[in-house]
Amino acid sequence: MNQLTNLTGFIFDNIEPSPEEFVYLVNKGKELTEAQAKVLHDAKAGLEKASGVQAAIEQGSVSKPLNYRGTMRSWVEDIHNKVHHAENHVVHETELLQHISGLFSLLKKVAGSMDKTKLKEINKKSLSEIPDTVFNFFRIKTINAWVYKLPYEFITEEINDLTICINKIIKNCMPSNDKYEINSGVNQKILHYKNYYSENEKELHSLFTADEYSQGMAEIENRIASKTRYMA
Repeated sequence: MNQLTNLTGFIFDNIEPSPEEFVYLVNKGKELTEAQAKVLHDAKAGLEKASGVQAAIEQGSVSKPLNYRGTMRSWVEDIHNKVHHAENHVVHETELLQHISGLFSLLKKVAGSMDKTKLKEINKKSLSEIPDTVFNFFRIKTINAWVYKLPYEFITEEINDLTICINKIIKNCMPSNDKYEINSGVNQKILHYKNYYSENEKELHSLFTADEYSQGMAEIENRIASKTRYMA
């Protein structure tokens, strides 16, 4: 971002959340984390119950329920399957809690980059509620059973697209060392790209793309230079 600003003068005036927005995000993160912690607690309780029945079976201290329609063997297999399912459920919900907590923890980075004046308006209690969980970007991409998977993918795709655009702008505004690009007149367009992206030339954006403007201005310069040489 700093490189983009230095090259073009463009400033993202809304890149940081307001103190009110930040506190809202903290409260939302806390709400989602607590809700998932409750789900995990219930999953562990289910596993404990199923494991207790299985342990009792192994010790021979429990018999098949009277209302169970099936053999003792099938009932034992059912209990074993319930334990296996409950174990997987606990693993899944634990991983999901880690993902949610990891996303929540990203607010620490936001707080670290915020303007100090804004940061002073946020109470210390809100800041202390942000967890220190390490966010695993790769793992969260692979989990399917998550209600926020699609919104997360949308946000990350938009951020990736924005990053590509920013990198292209930076490349357009920096001199190239590539001989082919130099010979094709790339460096001649740098000033025009900078003018196009600057804050003072916003009206150009509705008339031309950056490539159209820089190419057009370079062609005009070449024609003027050619006529000047002809008239000399």
